[in-house]
Amino acid sequence: MAVIYKAGDNIWQVDLFEQGIAGRTSCFIVAGKEKVALVETGPTPSTKYILEALEVLGIDRERISYVFVTHIHLDHAGGAGNLLRYLPRAYLAVHPRGARHMISPEKLEAAAKAIYGERFLPFFEKIIPAPVERVLETADGQEFDLGGRVLTVYHTSGHARHHQVITDSLTRGLFSGDMAGVLNNIIKNRYGKVFVYPSTPATEFEPEKMILELKRFLNLGLERIYYTHFGVVENPGEIFHYLIREVEEYERLGQEILAQNLGIKEMRQALTYRVYLEAAKKGVFLDDDIKNSFELDLELNAAGILHYLTK
Repeated sequence: MAVIYKAGDNIWQVDLFEQGIAGRTSCFIVAGKEKVALVETGPTPSTKYILEALEVLGIDRERISYVFVTHIHLDHAGGAGNLLRYLPRAYLAVHPRGARHMISPEKLEAAAKAIYGERFLPFFEKIIPAPVERVLETADGQEFDLGGRVLTVYHTSGHARHHQVITDSLTRGLFSGDMAGVLNNIIKNRYGKVFVYPSTPATEFEPEKMILELKRFLNLGLERIYYTHFGVVENPGEIFHYLIREVEEYERLGQEILAQNLGIKEMRQALTYRVYLEAAKKGVFLDDDIKNSFELDLELNAAGILHYLTK
């Protein structure tokens, strides 16, 4: 059963239940007067939730003109090729660095299997190739007119070199992918508070470039952020400034760890302390549910920081 949230003016957020977890990863449906676009697909098992959401909302599959993925990490784009099989008129709009991996996903799948092992199939199933004639390589600044609203693509580096974000002219919103960090959905629902932290995974995390992109976002006149992970927030300027400070702090912590000849275990411990401290400052009680919600991101972030500092 699809779980759908109203996210903005003719924008709906769909829970993709990535890895079977509610409130972790989402897709956005963006409707214009003439065309409809999707932002993100999640992995292959998530296709059913998107199709159910379209049915519930009464949106014909043939109205979908574009499927945007912010980048080709499997939690964002693993199901793109599969989803296209059900959307006969849609084009996959992807960063040029990621397009070839959507068309021929063998290397992408092999890399994920090496990381996830036995968990790969239940998490991601099969990565279906996207037809080459339906893959659209975006350009930085490219505009997509849906009728009454324009989506604009910006190529962004710092998280991954194949990353792009999308802005919506009607709501002044940013579909941020992983460039504006991760929004903790449990804390937002339970406390009504916004708690974000950077996403810094290996192997393409580059703090200087991420900071430059966050500063770029400050100049786009944005009024809200649509988070793939997970939800919608306003006052984005405050969040961008906070993330700039946190990225700087993450890099500093990594340098301290390496200066003491310590490794990944200690890096993860340092990040855990940092995230717990920042959450506590907001009055968040760190029960097991909230601690567990940080675990995967802390693991990936620690690896990304040390990879950057030692490559």
